[in-house]
Amino acid sequence: RTIVTEDELIREATAFLFRRAFDSEEAAEDAAREFVLFCRDRKWVFTDVGTNRAGSRLYAFTHRTFLEYFSAEYLAYRCDTPALLAEELATHLVNEDWAVVGELATQIKNSTSNDGADAIYARLLAQWHERQPEGNNVLPFLARSLRSLIPPPAPTIIHELTRIILDQITADRDDYQYPLAVLLQSCRHCAETTNMAIGAWADDIDSSKRSEEHTSELQSHHD
Repeated sequence: RTIVTEDELIREATAFLFRRAFDSEEAAEDAAREFVLFCRDRKWVFTDVGTNRAGSRLYAFTHRTFLEYFSAEYLAYRCDTPALLAEELATHLVNEDWAVVGELATQIKNSTSNDGADAIYARLLAQWHERQPEGNNVLPFLARSLRSLIPPPAPTIIHELTRIILDQITADRDDYQYPLAVLLQSCRHCAETTNMAIGAWADDIDSSKRSEEHTSELQSHHD
């Protein structure tokens, strides 16, 4: 949401602070009000954008980047495991939502979990297999996220992603040329692995074509 009321901000902040920092809900609410006032006077966080019909103050994030980053932090914090984060992201990515937030959350989870990117990519690729062709927005997301993942996913994961994208193109799916372009632009941290995956895929295609030609020649000779 772009705009929230002051009461909503205070209510959410109170719920977060109660029992985490204060035993009293009243004390948590007082601290929440103080926090909202603190943010209101600093335009780099919240911007006061007027009032609604009920007279409540309305706020928006001054910079969308803050909104996206804090949303990603919250998602990574709320989802206990990388696999749970992938489940949370899956539906939104299919509907072309949360592309930036999802990439940031994946980066955060990868840096705070052992093999976090591997688990996220494995689950989202499984989701893609289950939902295709409706899930083709997931592939460019996974390709684009490679640019911000250090360390990147395991080579086996990158090989699988690359092969899926290339296989869709050879299946005359024109809409899959975009994921390949994104992959090639985003694979700087794993360029060698991506190139090896493309080479292995090309070798398999070449071998398959030679096998088909050989089978066709044998069939012609038999006829």
